[in-house]
Amino acid sequence: KPDFITCPADRACAVINRHMLKAFNLHTHFNVIVPQNRIEMDQLIGNAVSGNRPTVFYYWEPNPLVHELDISRIDLGVFVAKAFACFGQSTCGDSQPSNFPNEQVEVVVADWVRGEAPELLPYVRKAKMPMMIMNELLALELERGLSPEAVAEHFVSTHPDVWQSWLPVVAQ
Repeated sequence: KPDFITCPADRACAVINRHMLKAFNLHTHFNVIVPQNRIEMDQLIGNAVSGNRPTVFYYWEPNPLVHELDISRIDLGVFVAKAFACFGQSTCGDSQPSNFPNEQVEVVVADWVRGEAPELLPYVRKAKMPMMIMNELLALELERGLSPEAVAEHFVSTHPDVWQSWLPVVAQ
C-alpha cells in the first residue's frame, strides 16, 4: 500500500483527510501516517518525494514547500459545498466525494490606505495573484532569506504579465 501522510491529529485537516478518504472509498488502500507535528509532516513529505516513493499527502497553499518540491495537485472532481462542510465535522455520517474549494490569494491593504492613499484602491481591487506565483515568492523568501521588499522587486521584475493587468488602461 502507498502511504497517505495526513496532518497532525490535532489539526482540522486531519479530520478532513479522514472523511475524504472514506468518501472516495480509499481508507483501506493506504497506510495512513499521522505525524506528531508540522515539522515531522514536512520531513515525511520531503523524504517521500526525494525517495520517489508512491505517496499521497495533504498540504495547503500558499506555501513555499509546494513550490520547493514541485508537487502536483490531485483532481478530486467537483467541489460540493455540503459534502465538503461535512468533512470538517468531527463526525460526518455520510461522507460524499468533494474537491476542495477553489483557493485564491486575497490581496488586502492596511486601513490607513483607504484614508491616506485612496488612489491605490483601484489597483488593489484589480490585483489577482496566481497561487503558483505566490508559492514561488514565499519559497524565495524562505530559501534565500529575502526581505519582503526584495521579494516584491523580484515579483515586479519577473512577473510583469501579472501585475501589469492591475494597471489602468492608458489611451495612446
